[in-house]
Amino acid sequence: MKQIFKIFFTFTIIFLVGEIIVRGFFPQFANRSVSVNADHHLIQGKKNYYKTITINNKTTTIRDPKTKDDIIDYKYLIYIIGDSVTAGYGLSYKNTYYSITEDLLNIVGLNSKILPLSQNGANLYTEMDEFKKFYTKTKDFKKKEILIYQFSYNDLSPSYLYGRNNEFENFGAETQSNFYKTIAINTAKFRYKYLNKSSMLSMLQFYIGKIRYKAWKSECLERGNFALGEWTFAFKSMGFEERGDTVWEMFEEDLLNLKNFTKTNNIDFYVMISPISVQIPNHDEMNIYDYNLNCATIDPRENLKKILDKSSIKYFDPTNKMIEYANNFYLEGNNEKLFFDLDNTHPNELGSKIIAKSFFQFLYNILR
Repeated sequence: MKQIFKIFFTFTIIFLVGEIIVRGFFPQFANRSVSVNADHHLIQGKKNYYKTITINNKTTTIRDPKTKDDIIDYKYLIYIIGDSVTAGYGLSYKNTYYSITEDLLNIVGLNSKILPLSQNGANLYTEMDEFKKFYTKTKDFKKKEILIYQFSYNDLSPSYLYGRNNEFENFGAETQSNFYKTIAINTAKFRYKYLNKSSMLSMLQFYIGKIRYKAWKSECLERGNFALGEWTFAFKSMGFEERGDTVWEMFEEDLLNLKNFTKTNNIDFYVMISPISVQIPNHDEMNIYDYNLNCATIDPRENLKKILDKSSIKYFDPTNKMIEYANNFYLEGNNEKLFFDLDNTHPNELGSKIIAKSFFQFLYNILR
């Protein structure tokens, strides 16, 4: 018994010392815990509350600002569908890009109500399907309805190769064994909620991930779809060109399907292109698995714009504005980041404000 206690005590001391060292020298691994509760998620140390709303006997779930809704007599009803970016991942409600934009629109007299109908992990097909189920044409003909689709590059997902809406069953790279996928999926909630409370264990998982993603390899075909990860089909990574063509074609079908739905219901339809960190200068550390853009065979941003132009769909793209801000910060000698630590997709408070400025300017030019 004494020997067991001695081993346990030694292990505890080593763990505590390691935890102190990691928290002191690697603060980016702190606050990595993600927990899902009955009425809120806890992400990046921020509570994200949700509520169920009912319109014309149809219900859906949206972010809950936990404040009284003062916008009663609005002229513009703006729906947004998208993924975790629009769900406000890691942000307080008032720091989400659409909350900031809504405030600005109402300040200048363009009385508007924005409804973010988005969920973590969603893509175009699943959000379009949910929107169609929820939507009922407003009976108030004085109100103008607008739908914004927030595009993410991982919307070009392998789910298009397997029946569109079963992405969870096709989790991870195809080179991963079914055993690994099962373990990864079934332990995800436990790891995110409990193990990530420890900065040291969070860092350990991070480096295990770098090994799994073969981050040290430079050969595109050797890395397979670890070379560009969740963006493999968006960038048509080397070795995935034909499947990338299929994914893009089916994505375009869904986009046109959504456009036709909005046209039928007299809804103005626009697209927002959500930036990713690899497109922004001085954000190399956000590329945590060393995704190699040299493995891309297309520029997905330009490819998407061609599709939108061909389909006569207007869009706004905050990427250039983010690049401008990042370059200006660099010239000042300031190390300002626009995305969360170790995250290539989700804008932080500053990144969200930059997106909000672009969103407001776009809507202001349309609505004024």
